[in-house]
Amino acid sequence: MNEITILQRLVFEAKVQINVLAQLCNCSPSAIANYIRGTSVPSGTKLIGIKEGINKYKTLINSIIME
Repeated sequence: MNEITILQRLVFEAKVQINVLAQLCNCSPSAIANYIRGTSVPSGTKLIGIKEGINKYKTLINSIIME
């Protein structure tokens, strides 16, 4: 799952807080932490939320950079 890899890199390499990603992805922080650690796998609706959250984060970062 490419989305989980992106979440892992955002948390571990870019030092993005899990609660920020959880809010963007419409998940709980504990669910995001479990996905990152490999403890659980997101369901279909959660995976769609994660994809949308990653896109929201990219848009946010790009808008900050462009200012």
